[in-house]
Amino acid sequence: MRNMLTGRIKCGTFWSKVPRHTGRAHCSFCKKVQNIEVIETKQHMWLECVNSGQAHAWETAAKTWNKTSNRNWPPITLGTIRGSAVLTFEEDFNKDSERLRIQVSHDYMGNMEVKNQKLN
Repeated sequence: MRNMLTGRIKCGTFWSKVPRHTGRAHCSFCKKVQNIEVIETKQHMWLECVNSGQAHAWETAAKTWNKTSNRNWPPITLGTIRGSAVLTFEEDFNKDSERLRIQVSHDYMGNMEVKNQKLN
């Protein structure tokens, strides 16, 4: 998470400037599955890519949340992911804030592991 906040996640245009690594600027999942070249941005990586499995991870997190909380699953945005460490709900007697922080950070780390596996 710290790498995302400090801009140390290397994706998209960063790689287009590195000789012999320009292919990393594009989403390898989209290239492999649909044979299209999409610039890999943080937004694409964690929220938009239909080929990486991230959508399934967020869907599973939402289903788990809906089974264990009376609150609605919040919309997941880059802001939600970045701010997940400080997310809080008013009158949080069931520790929903803590569970949401755990679910968002867990999905984030899972997506990072998938991304790292494709690079190796």
